[in-house]
Amino acid sequence: MPADIKMHLPNLTLAQQQVEQYHRDGYLILDSLISSEVCDALKSRMSELIDGFDAESVRSIFTTNEQTRHTDQYFMDSAEMISFFFEEEAFDESGNLKQSLSASINKVGHALHVKDDVFRQFSLATVWGNILRQLGIAEFSRSAIYVYF
Repeated sequence: MPADIKMHLPNLTLAQQQVEQYHRDGYLILDSLISSEVCDALKSRMSELIDGFDAESVRSIFTTNEQTRHTDQYFMDSAEMISFFFEEEAFDESGNLKQSLSASINKVGHALHVKDDVFRQFSLATVWGNILRQLGIAEFSRSAIYVYF
């Protein structure tokens, strides 16, 4: 995101129905909270980060199957750096990517909110803390993960 564009995240007052829905279901969908401009800025920045990533430097694969996920040092270190995790089927038998690098990435995390200015500005916006407090969550920690669907 260019330096002159600021993340505009509006303050939000939750309706009682939203608070109740969160406590009942464990999640809350906030349609239209994030503008298309902000979404585009985050996507653009992630494209830049992926373009700067050396895919040969690491081959850490992410899987949602916790019983078989290999918790390697790269994964553990990701709490303190921007780390790139590949899809389970990203590589062929020879270790080559089956498709483009950007299509082979599953997620990027976990310190985007610390190590990248664009994601820091988004993640540390006051709106998130305000929403959590309205939900009765007084203590929270921040983390930023960019997940591809």
